[in-house]
Order: sequence, then C-alpha cells, then structure tokens
Amino acid sequence: MGDLSLVRALGRGNIPVAVTTSERQSKVGFSRYCVAVVPTPSWVDDPEAALAAVIAWSEQQREPPVLFYQGDHDLLAASRGRERMAGHLRCVLPPAELVENLVDKQRFAAFAERRKLPVPLTRTLCRGK
Repeated sequence: MGDLSLVRALGRGNIPVAVTTSERQSKVGFSRYCVAVVPTPSWVDDPEAALAAVIAWSEQQREPPVLFYQGDHDLLAASRGRERMAGHLRCVLPPAELVENLVDKQRFAAFAERRKLPVPLTRTLCRGK
C-alpha cells in the first residue's frame, strides 16, 4: 500500500518506508525513500492473500511496522483482518461496522439517512424494473 505522495511525505520526515505492490515495476518502489518493496497479490482480487503477504513480511521486522491504507480495498482488507494483524502490524482503524458502512455505497446511503447527514440524494437502480 502506498502511493508516491505518502512515500515522499514519510521519507522526508526520515521515516523508513516499505511499500506493498502487486506490480513488478511499481514506480513507487523506485523512490529514494523506499527501503523495501513487499510483493503482494492484488488488494482488489485477493485481499486476504495480500494481507497475509504483508503479515509474513512484518514478522521479519524488528518491531511491528505501521500500516497505512490508501484506498477502499486495502482499508477493507485491513479492517476485516484486524485480528490477524494484531501483534504484527500497527494500524489505526475505525470500528469494523463503520468501515463497512462507509465503503459500500448502498450501506452508506442508509447510514447517512439514519443520521440525517447532509449528503446528495441516492437512488438505487435495479435491472429489469
């Protein structure tokens, strides 16, 4: 996980950065601030295996690394795997139900309506109707 802007910001703060990627030639991995590249399966196609790869890498580190998620797929993987990450990775996560409500558009619409949040009206379209 990690894009160039995050890698650069952490690196400029003298924080060592390792990135996870399913791309063999990831541009982020070539950053001068990147100290390691952790190859993973796709966070979209196989989030459980991607998280397992990061956990396996973390077990080789002196202390549990901090995990920064960058998008919905890696956030969901981290949230759903929070018990597996315990003791291996440090990560700040909202409650699991909140993550699920915020990432899924239909669930978010119902969540926002229940809380009377000022969001645009949502219409759900169904095929054949």
